[in-house]
Amino acid sequence: MQLQNETTPRPGAGGTVRLEIEDIAYRGFGVARAGGAVHFVPGVCRGETVLAAVESVRKNFRIARILEIETASPDRLAEPDCRVPDTSAPGRETRVPGCVYDHMLHAAEVREKAAQLRTFLVRQAGIAPDAADAALEAPCVSPKSLAYRNKAELHVGKAPDGRRTLGYIGEDNETVVDMVRCPLSVPPISAAIAETREDPDFARWAPVGSRAVFRWSGHDGTALFVDRPGFPADDGGGAFFTEPTPVLGTLSVPARGFWQMNGDVGAALVSAVAGKLRDDMPESLVDLYCGVGVFGLSAAKLGVKRVLGVESGRDAVRAARANARAHGLDGAARFECADAGRGAAKFVSAFRGPGADVLADPPRAGLAPDVVRALAASPPRRLFYVSCAPDTLARDLKTLCGGGAFRLESARLFDMFPRTAHFETLCVLRGPGKRPSGFELRDTGAPPPRRAEIGPTSFVARKTFSCARPTTSPIGESSRSSAARRAEGSHDFGRATTPIVSVCAGSERSCLQSSTLAPAAAMTDAMRWMRPGQSGPENDAT
Repeated sequence: MQLQNETTPRPGAGGTVRLEIEDIAYRGFGVARAGGAVHFVPGVCRGETVLAAVESVRKNFRIARILEIETASPDRLAEPDCRVPDTSAPGRETRVPGCVYDHMLHAAEVREKAAQLRTFLVRQAGIAPDAADAALEAPCVSPKSLAYRNKAELHVGKAPDGRRTLGYIGEDNETVVDMVRCPLSVPPISAAIAETREDPDFARWAPVGSRAVFRWSGHDGTALFVDRPGFPADDGGGAFFTEPTPVLGTLSVPARGFWQMNGDVGAALVSAVAGKLRDDMPESLVDLYCGVGVFGLSAAKLGVKRVLGVESGRDAVRAARANARAHGLDGAARFECADAGRGAAKFVSAFRGPGADVLADPPRAGLAPDVVRALAASPPRRLFYVSCAPDTLARDLKTLCGGGAFRLESARLFDMFPRTAHFETLCVLRGPGKRPSGFELRDTGAPPPRRAEIGPTSFVARKTFSCARPTTSPIGESSRSSAARRAEGSHDFGRATTPIVSVCAGSERSCLQSSTLAPAAAMTDAMRWMRPGQSGPENDAT
């Protein structure tokens, strides 16, 4: 068997190569050089020497698979910790898709992600190394590396031998990896998964292509919503969860709406923003992509006099308004149902004066281009940027800081998604301190959402597990469409009735990045290779 090293020709597909892992790139691939080529290898730790088989040859890089670990890192676990029984091969285990760090110590995973964040700030965002080092704060580490997720989205598939499968989409973006439990999810969700797999009614009712969405809160227990192919989307029947949060106490969140997957780290993120607000209290805050209002309402509770939240999801806006009334903050905080990008200039400059701050918590795609342009053209005193994707964060920071509109004041990693490739980041950007005049908030042109009074409603879901009490909706009837669709077709089995829903599953996969090693050409090709997909639990992280 011929081995390759730095002095021998580049190995082709099927060749064997000895690699010294010098770095861990974003998305968890080890990075090494051999024969003049960059190699990406999954499942390794920094500093290890491995014997690997080259599986794919691209223009500027190679993809390899471990054959043998010759020198193991002290960061390597004795056994990977995010595995489940392989239902197609009794006695074997398979990795949960997306758990790219399940072979290393949790502390080592956080160190690697922190290094990746610094690289994004320096190499992609163009922040000077000294400025990046001065801005970076100690990471907020999740107290749990497993059993932390309050939501799991599984898919119904069919194995080659005809068996039904229920699990996450695999690395090929097609195969459903059968899951008897989810090591990342809270125990009540794993128990609900096991119960659902044995439910004959679920097997008859949910065809291949369906999606089973498990959602849990400590207040309301576990609920399962089933999305069947070919049926229109539904809003979850008006069901709401009660979620704890710092500063405010509790908030009502639509059961099918966004809430941070990791309750402990989500609370720490809110506390971190609240702490920075207390240290330098603004007079006003515009909360873009505000969801149910957790940041904006927290700011109002702390004493910020004027808060404007902007969110495109109607149910989230209704919940935010109801939460404001429930906490007696509707006089200080108001919420608009609108696309932040389409009205960016108006929203960013809604409040004028030296005490005006903006907070943005966009989805994985990052800030809309019009939002970036509006912030750069009319910079507030401070911008709080909460991001779940460091690649799009770096893209936006390059424009915001590169043009002189802002400087990076602080950046902190939040370990929101242990064992997966992803992490959350809170950046605070300081503006020039002087606001231009001439902008006022005007009518956005979006039709206002229908107002509703507070009133009780049943917790509507396909099934509830250990649900101690019915959920009370803060907004009463959610919409005519959900009731109409339930009348058109719902199936009664288990202990409750579910609306038939169909939710788009698409996500934007982030690009592969290297912390220090791979040249630009290799990284450009790697970005093309890491095409959009929906593998693993991280797909529903945001």
